[in-house]
Amino acid sequence: MNLLFVSPRFLFPADSGGKIRTSQILRGMKGGRFAVTLVSPAPDGAADRFAADLEAVCDRFVGWPEAPRGRYFPVTRMRHILSALPIPVATDRSAAGSRIVADELAAGPDVAVFDFAHAAVLAPPR
Repeated sequence: MNLLFVSPRFLFPADSGGKIRTSQILRGMKGGRFAVTLVSPAPDGAADRFAADLEAVCDRFVGWPEAPRGRYFPVTRMRHILSALPIPVATDRSAAGSRIVADELAAGPDVAVFDFAHAAVLAPPR
């Protein structure tokens, strides 16, 4: 069976509680009943730098370029203040990420997991 796991964050380095939790869940699933495809944004070159870590948590990794967050990000993210979504969730929207997720869902995984509410903004409308 195939599992598509959508994360709104690149999991490595595992330097925050959410990344640690998610990577440990995937590590526990690796080699089990599911072939795990992990999709997430990735900083430039991160998939290569963390190849061994990715191999320990998934069978396949598909990433998209992580949007750079410049020094004014704390201010520019406030443009989402009128959004129906919380600001941290709205800022995780990504056209590239949404395309990747749609392509992976079109491949027909048996199960899809959207990790945290933040990942839901990457899901297709239906």
